[in-house]
Amino acid sequence: MSERISSCVNAVLCVGMLAFGLLACGKGELKNIHQEKSGDLTITLMSERGELELGENELTIEFRSASAGQFTDAGHITFTSDMPMPETTSPMLARVELLPADKPGIYRAKASFEMRGLWQFAIGWDGPAGQGKVTFTQTVR
Repeated sequence: MSERISSCVNAVLCVGMLAFGLLACGKGELKNIHQEKSGDLTITLMSERGELELGENELTIEFRSASAGQFTDAGHITFTSDMPMPETTSPMLARVELLPADKPGIYRAKASFEMRGLWQFAIGWDGPAGQGKVTFTQTVR
C-alpha cells in the first residue's frame, strides 16, 4: 500500500514540476510595436520583442477604452499588411492569420513577412465598440 502512495506522490510531484516548467517557459511580457487612437479607443499592436521581424511573428492586438483604460470588445476585427512594390502594380502581401480572442478586447494574430522594410497596416473592427479602421506604417527588421 505504501508503495502505491509513494508512486502517487511521485506522479503528483512530476506533474507539478512539469506545470511549473511550462509556466516558467511561457510567454514573456508584451512590448508595444505601435499604438493608434480612434475616438474613445486605443488600439495597440504588441509582441514579445516589441518589433516586427522578417518571417513569422506572433502578435497581440489590444483594444482599450482611451478614457478608462479598460479592455473593450471590438467584435469582428480585420488585420492586413502589405508592402508597396514600386516596380509592380500590386503590393507584396503579408500572410496574416487571426486567432481566437483570449478575452474581449485582446486578439492574437500570426503574420509572416517575406521582406524587410516599410509595411502598411490596417486594423479594422465592427462590434460593441462601434465600427472603425486605423492605418499606419511600420518597419519590419
